[in-house]
Amino acid sequence: MEVAAKDGINWVLAEYTLKFKASLKRGDRITVTCELKPVEGSRSRFGFHQTIVRDGKTAAEGDFTATCVPVAGGRPFIPEAVLSRFAVTTQQIMPRL
Repeated sequence: MEVAAKDGINWVLAEYTLKFKASLKRGDRITVTCELKPVEGSRSRFGFHQTIVRDGKTAAEGDFTATCVPVAGGRPFIPEAVLSRFAVTTQQIMPRL
């Protein structure tokens, strides 16, 4: 995100949901995963699903919805670097109008 900001792109968090399922204590060894996901029906938003696991059990799950906006102002969009991670082309997510 720091590189994106230098390139004139601000990442904006639109929604965030976090579900705690188990307590964590100091010294616990955890695994954190973060998976990029498209937001169905949106041409300007994308999501992340994050999971925190301790001892093979999910301790917390979070879902984030984000977008990007140009620093100079303008419409929200999904950067090409994010689109390429979806393994689809811009045409499939953003059909010509």
